[in-house]
Amino acid sequence: MQIISAHNRYIANHGWLKSAHLFSFADYYDPANMGFGALRVFNDDYIEAGHGFPPHQHANYEIVTIVLEGAVTHEDSLGNRGRVQAGEVQSMTAGTGVTHAEGNHEATSLHLYQIWLQPTSSNLRPEYHQVETSFDDKANELVAVASHATIDNVAHINANATIHRLSLTADRSLDYTPKPGRGLFIYVTAGQLTINDQPIGPLDQVRTSSVDCLTLKASTDSELILTDVAL
Repeated sequence: MQIISAHNRYIANHGWLKSAHLFSFADYYDPANMGFGALRVFNDDYIEAGHGFPPHQHANYEIVTIVLEGAVTHEDSLGNRGRVQAGEVQSMTAGTGVTHAEGNHEATSLHLYQIWLQPTSSNLRPEYHQVETSFDDKANELVAVASHATIDNVAHINANATIHRLSLTADRSLDYTPKPGRGLFIYVTAGQLTINDQPIGPLDQVRTSSVDCLTLKASTDSELILTDVAL
């Protein structure tokens, strides 16, 4: 079980955008940190009001956006235009190519996770999905928010992975047993917990590819992302 502490994240500060890159991305390049299984990019982004990303193109990635605070306005070459707010998840199959723009048109700061995964096949037909998750109503249980499986109120992705959110109240615990050939990637949004008796703090990461079972126990009220991914 590999534990990466918060202070070892790469932080890019562009003024209007503050982003922690958990894997190599843009100006951050580490040949030993190019991804984890099908998981290729995980950026923890804060975007100031009135700013955003102008139109740009992607291809052959599955892109998942999880909004934690605020709302992002999205527009793409598929004809989609909408507002994705906290509690909602957006997924996009870039496939043969999609141009899109993302902006914070709100009066407050925007906090989101942007996650890219390698698809199961190249040059897929582009797709767009937006769902309102049930995360806020389900404490102490894993809530799938994006998956290759077809699940109600879960954003679809064409990648062999399932992304979960978890809100764990103090002193509660949860066991998770991955299937053979799967890896687990955990990123702590807030709180203090132990994972297999190892202390984990806010913004720490855990990556494991060979643990039979993980026991997560919250020391304080905690939130995290757990991605179960093919290796």
